[in-house]
Amino acid sequence: MICVIPSAGRAGSVITTKLFRQAYLCVPESEADEYRKHHENVVTHPDTVYGMGQKRQWILDNFDDEIIFMADDDIETLTFMGNADAGGGYYSDIKDPDHVWEVLLNTATIARDIGTNLFGFSEIRDLRKFDYIHPFSTRERVNGFAMGIIKDGQRFDPRLVVKQDYDFYLMTLFWKRFVWRDDRYAFLAKHYTNKGGLATHRSINKEVECVKILQQKFGKNIVGTVKDKPWKVVIRKI
Repeated sequence: MICVIPSAGRAGSVITTKLFRQAYLCVPESEADEYRKHHENVVTHPDTVYGMGQKRQWILDNFDDEIIFMADDDIETLTFMGNADAGGGYYSDIKDPDHVWEVLLNTATIARDIGTNLFGFSEIRDLRKFDYIHPFSTRERVNGFAMGIIKDGQRFDPRLVVKQDYDFYLMTLFWKRFVWRDDRYAFLAKHYTNKGGLATHRSINKEVECVKILQQKFGKNIVGTVKDKPWKVVIRKI
């Protein structure tokens, strides 16, 4: 297994490398020199690779490892919420790279053993929304900001500049019927305070365009949107 961090426009503000052991940064060729001033293990892709769908597929095509964990470049910590119980609970933040690696390996091993190709963790670091009776999920979405893939030929849709993780998740349910998500753990990231990254590709029009692609592939009965916000995806219960 290997950890790859897709990144762009954040050479001086990447923090995820502190959390993952021997992670590789995957950046545009035109930004390679700037990234190498701050980081080791920088791998470049052609500048013609546009959007996250194409970038994630480039990673799958150009790294030989069977299992690839892709993580956003602004992840601060891994949180364990499994201490929660009926009477409450508490967070336990994990910042030791060896411990994080063990969690990833265990989760990847379970996913492979039960026969799926997509694994991840809870999207929400919130004990109030953690279901201690059902700490695992096989149907909920695996968010692209921290997603593990076991290669089996499934590909990312190159048309999806954004929303590509929704597509990969739904295709996994189509082919495999389930994913593996360990909701006892959640990653915490600086999504709304860190400049650069996906923001260079994102716009309301681009978001809506990608939502329409998803609806054409899977139907509006599965891929819905929030009222008056056609760029926000709601996955119907499957």
